[in-house]
Amino acid sequence: MSTQQIEQKKFLEDAHLRLLKTKTMIIEARLQIIKIKASTLKARVQALKNLVLISHIDY
Repeated sequence: MSTQQIEQKKFLEDAHLRLLKTKTMIIEARLQIIKIKASTLKARVQALKNLVLISHIDY
């Protein structure tokens, strides 16, 4: 392999690695969004449970 071919191969490998890192960051961000949504849903369910409990209390 010529020096130019080796440099081109290294450039392509580096570009591929950057692409994989970017895709990993996107997946991690999506996971964080899912975790936030799950946490929000848990809080809403807890709020609804609290409302049910409050509605059964006789004043």
